[in-house]
Amino acid sequence: MYDPWIYQLYNMLFTSFPIGWYGIYDKEYSYDNTLEVENKHYLQGINDQLFHSGRFWKWIIFGGFQSMILFFYSYHSNISATNNDGHILDLISQGKSKLFI
Repeated sequence: MYDPWIYQLYNMLFTSFPIGWYGIYDKEYSYDNTLEVENKHYLQGINDQLFHSGRFWKWIIFGGFQSMILFFYSYHSNISATNNDGHILDLISQGKSKLFI
């Protein structure tokens, strides 16, 4: 009923093109030599105010913590998805097993 190109067209039109459009046409400062003349725009980067090792390790720890939460949640929510033989149950069997256990 649907061709694969429709899905790709949807993905391109609504996910990748708007981001590309925003990246190309967004500008905080004009195209003249504002950034070359005014050096105050670079001071935050020079003084390590935007990105430093403490902020990096905080992101790494938060990412690890979130991945552990997602892993254990998905593992324990799908623990009844297999029977005693190790075969994966379908959705109806999972619903029945949770109702009758």
